[in-house]
Amino acid sequence: MRRLTIALLLLVAAGPAAAAVAAVLADSLALPPGRVTGLTWAGGDTLALLIAPDDGAGAGASSRLVLAVGDTAGTVYRQEDFTGILARGLAWDGTSFWSCGDDPGGGSVLYRIDADTLRITDAYPTTGHRPMDLAYDGRWLWLSDRDRARIDRIDPATGDVTRSLPAPGFSPVGLAWDGQSMWVTDPATGRLFRLRGARFEQQDPVAASAWFQRGRETLLAWDGRSLWLLTNGDSHLRRLGLE
Repeated sequence: MRRLTIALLLLVAAGPAAAAVAAVLADSLALPPGRVTGLTWAGGDTLALLIAPDDGAGAGASSRLVLAVGDTAGTVYRQEDFTGILARGLAWDGTSFWSCGDDPGGGSVLYRIDADTLRITDAYPTTGHRPMDLAYDGRWLWLSDRDRARIDRIDPATGDVTRSLPAPGFSPVGLAWDGQSMWVTDPATGRLFRLRGARFEQQDPVAASAWFQRGRETLLAWDGRSLWLLTNGDSHLRRLGLE
């Protein structure tokens, strides 16, 4: 009886039954040398990167952080130095980029950046102190907070958190919206999850045989057709083919 009770409690804690998502790593895209802390597709083949560029001076020699906008062929349309302002995460809402920076007081700040001029137009304090990635769903901005194990929904007009939900796993990092579902990576479990349903109550993991990265942070981006993943330390953005 005790074993049955424990099993029932575990089923209740797990929530709705999860269905594994069948996927396979497909083609890849080489990125410029450097450490990428944010990325987002910005229409067509336009890709924006928040990157600490490798200037050839050796590891750790450069502390610059640049927002660069270009195409998949490597042409850079425009870039701006955001050293000491931005830190992690990048999303595009059609007219503006969004990113986060660290507050000297221990908090964090959410920034809106004009996509044409790359000038900051708004700044909002955020909850928590370690936002990792951002996604835009056409109405709301979503932010992953690794330390709080939460995903916050933010009104881009005011910067207010309008909803907060527990993330799958323990330490959410990458976020991407595909038009119907939210995708999130979790380095503590090494898994990639698809969240769906009216309140994201259904949490479907991608099969570990297709993708598993425990202990490594992975950013996500949706290009309008496919999901792309970039794992810390990797020089290639990889496309995930969903089956």
